[in-house]
Amino acid sequence: MPFTDAQLGKHGEEYAAALLRKRGYAVSDLPTNFPTYDLKVTTSAGEFLVSVKVSRTKQHVRLGQRKSVLGLLTGNLVFAFTPEPDGQIEDLNTTPHGLLILPADQVRTDSLAVHDSYWAERSRDPNIFSVMVKGYDRYGRPTWSAWQSYRQAWHLIPPPLPPQRSAAEPLEQAERQRHATRPGLAVRQARVYSTRAPDAFTTAAHRSTSRLT
Repeated sequence: MPFTDAQLGKHGEEYAAALLRKRGYAVSDLPTNFPTYDLKVTTSAGEFLVSVKVSRTKQHVRLGQRKSVLGLLTGNLVFAFTPEPDGQIEDLNTTPHGLLILPADQVRTDSLAVHDSYWAERSRDPNIFSVMVKGYDRYGRPTWSAWQSYRQAWHLIPPPLPPQRSAAEPLEQAERQRHATRPGLAVRQARVYSTRAPDAFTTAAHRSTSRLT
């Protein structure tokens, strides 16, 4: 059974979080109805927020009301999943799709420029309509084309935090280092082995040889 629009949006958030975790990032869900964003990501350079968008059938990004778009601030990102041309997203795990990883502040600036231009020509108040950027009309096409340079733009994200070490690991490493650097340890051990009492087999062999001579 196909996802509803709400289910597809939630599925997109879960899929985006899984992609980030797979690359080693710590990801947490933001509370339901948190303004503008869906995920919080921790990197080696600090935290940032992600707004996740999924389009089922069209080459476009629907960004919501103007108030939400104004919350797209520098340092955060938009993950926009779109279908392949003439395709349809049913499940991101199995359906071919594109992923735009876009700087949030650029999305804010670009999308509002497209949106305001579109509604100004119609003498309508742009504040009452949802903000969209469409790759298939004359208003949004130049912006959509420019955004394609951000397909799979993982390089925009700082490296993840290094894996955490257990509390015992530094002590174990120090102990190994202490043994490795003790002067003459290997030589003393060799002396112990060389002066060890002969075992029973060696003693018996020596007695047998003595009888023969």
